[in-house]
Amino acid sequence: MKLTTTLALVALLFAHATFAQDPSKPAQIPAAKEGRPVTLQDALLNYNWSWVGRRNETDVFLTFKPDGTVSHRGMTGTWKIMGTDTLRLTEYKGRTLTLQFDAFFENYKCTSGAPDLHGKRVPK
Repeated sequence: MKLTTTLALVALLFAHATFAQDPSKPAQIPAAKEGRPVTLQDALLNYNWSWVGRRNETDVFLTFKPDGTVSHRGMTGTWKIMGTDTLRLTEYKGRTLTLQFDAFFENYKCTSGAPDLHGKRVPK
């Protein structure tokens, strides 16, 4: 094996080991800045979230609670974090939604269950 190839492989393995996250800890966004939530759970529990669907209502807000429940005017359900930026929301009426959040946990869009649904982080 050539020396340059060997050095490239060593550098790649070092980079992966250096930046790999401990799977037992909540995933943190790499670009988190002071005053912004660092984990999806932090963002969910410390902010409300707008809920804009087909009707384009702008006065509906989600509230996520530490016990895994979620609600807004007219809906209650449960939530579970599925990945660094992905959430599964199950309404008590039976509909399941997948919400995908941006890198700074400022906005989300629904990727399954209600394609018109989207929202953004708002202060409590």
